[in-house]
Amino acid sequence: MINRALSARWLGVMLVLMLVCEAFVIRGAQDLRGSGGGDLRGGASAFASQDIVGGAAIVLKGLRQVRDLTGGVGRVAWNRPRTMARRSNGSTSVQVASNRTSSPRSARVDATERGANSSHTPNAESAETLLSKADILYDGGKYPEAVEGYKKALALRKNDALIYNNLGAAYFNAGQFNEATEAFKQAVRLSPDAEAYFNLGNAYSSTAREREAGEAFAQALKLKPDWAEAQNNLAESYLKQGRDAEAIEAYKALVRLKPDQADSFNILAYLYDRQEKYQEAGEALKQAVRLKPDDANVYNNLGAAYYKAGHNAEALEAFKKAVALKADDAEIQNNLGSSFYSSGQYKEAIEVFRKAAALDSKAADIRYNLGNAYYMSGQYTEAADAYAEAIRLEADYADAYVNLGSVYNNLGQYEKAIAALQQANKLKPGNPIAYNNLGYAYDASGKGPEAVESYREAVRLKADYAKAFNNLGNVYNKLARFTEAAESLRQAIRLRPDYVNAHYNLGLALYGLNQYPEAINEFKQAIQLKPDFAQAQVNLGAAYYKMAQYRDSIEAFKQAASLAPGDAGVHHNLGNAYYKAAQFKEAIEAYKQAISLKPNFPEARASLAIAYLTVGNKDSAMEQYNILKSTNPELADQLLNLINKTKR
Repeated sequence: MINRALSARWLGVMLVLMLVCEAFVIRGAQDLRGSGGGDLRGGASAFASQDIVGGAAIVLKGLRQVRDLTGGVGRVAWNRPRTMARRSNGSTSVQVASNRTSSPRSARVDATERGANSSHTPNAESAETLLSKADILYDGGKYPEAVEGYKKALALRKNDALIYNNLGAAYFNAGQFNEATEAFKQAVRLSPDAEAYFNLGNAYSSTAREREAGEAFAQALKLKPDWAEAQNNLAESYLKQGRDAEAIEAYKALVRLKPDQADSFNILAYLYDRQEKYQEAGEALKQAVRLKPDDANVYNNLGAAYYKAGHNAEALEAFKKAVALKADDAEIQNNLGSSFYSSGQYKEAIEVFRKAAALDSKAADIRYNLGNAYYMSGQYTEAADAYAEAIRLEADYADAYVNLGSVYNNLGQYEKAIAALQQANKLKPGNPIAYNNLGYAYDASGKGPEAVESYREAVRLKADYAKAFNNLGNVYNKLARFTEAAESLRQAIRLRPDYVNAHYNLGLALYGLNQYPEAINEFKQAIQLKPDFAQAQVNLGAAYYKMAQYRDSIEAFKQAASLAPGDAGVHHNLGNAYYKAAQFKEAIEAYKQAISLKPNFPEARASLAIAYLTVGNKDSAMEQYNILKSTNPELADQLLNLINKTKR
């Protein structure tokens, strides 16, 4: 019989070497979690995780897109013709310059018709004739000539508000906005009525003096509260000034005055969107859809509002209707793809993004979104091509470089990943995701110190970045800096108590510090959060083993074997635990199972030989020795030395 004390010492050495297990890959959400590279104590690989920047952006139609990975929008680009009020010389009714009738006006008016500011003088008839001639020139679109005519009339009637008003209108339509402003100011001074303030507001707006324009429109509305055109221009003025809250109130008043204008509801929705009031934006857009049921852009914007309010099913339906109405619109196709993406339908997203790309050969954002969809579906080569195309179209596209680096990490092309992520940091310094993923690349390429620095920068930039704290702890584990690892991993858990990988990696750090009871608690926590976590079961078994709690170790290894039945290392570890519990028959069966799964497993054969010696089966031990001679001579020699010491 073999000397049990001797075999136990030998087996104890082997067990330290042989608590091993195949690496697993766990995926989820927008992480890519892979093995940390190389085995740590207990044999199981720690998990690190990457991020990609954003998902796919949703954009309201008609609003210039500013890249915002959460789907933000930019400013409205306004280019509307201004509404202009011009009085005839026989009436004070309002006329709109862009929609005036061609009905004739009276050639002259008497003093009572002209009003107080047009007092009759000996030159009145001559001024009236000049005014009528100027009006004819104005109506014929001859604005410079009309200006000269009004100026001649004004020379004869210096305090006539009507002439100043029409002179201002002629200047305005001739594009001489500063001169128009001065003329309208005189009209307001002489006759401060709603029309004069309205025209003055238009002139101010045309010279980008929006604050004064807003004040003039507000004054016009005080004098004429139900004037929809003035209300519209006041709302636009607030919008241009960025006074969103006041613009919202102005547009709400406008849609009460003119409830049949879909564009006003659309703009109101845009303003709600800027204030992240997506529910209100959706309600406004429902009204726009009611008024314009065949307008693809309105359906698109309704989809965007639903999307941002978190109602993705409704968003999908709205985008589908928009596409049905306007299938050749790349931006609408892009938004539909983004909605598919956000609902996890990556195959459908890819198909739609490809259509959008075919419609717009110059849109970098569409290629970027396509790359994200490929990434999330695990098609990394295609994702790399899409990101590269986005960068070709937009050389300073930092976010595309970040995600390209992530793809290269997943393809195992770590030097390319490092180059892409360094370029991302050069183009857009201060992005914690870029530093996190750069740390991942350094770690995977064996550059531990550089990985530490990158992860430290990531958590400096984003103090609540749980993934980066987890990854930093993972690297510290690999560098055997277990105290620092535990500190980082505890911070990850404080930020995210249900972080499975952080609990697991903290267990490894505590194992490395020989704090086995605490390590057991962390492995158990990881298993509670993820019951099918085979590697956590392996390391739980290893911690119990180190505490000589062999029966608990057996149960943990049995659970691991049930979760990973094809893993030879798990069965070998189970055999070791059985052996230490003096369950030699079960140990032999576990070792045999390990060898059947992995015939070229020298350590398992050595362990099996020792178990045979322990039960007195020296011949079977010699069989394992003879096999080991050709596969691992050094281990075979050690085994033979032990066999020769066996007592007969």
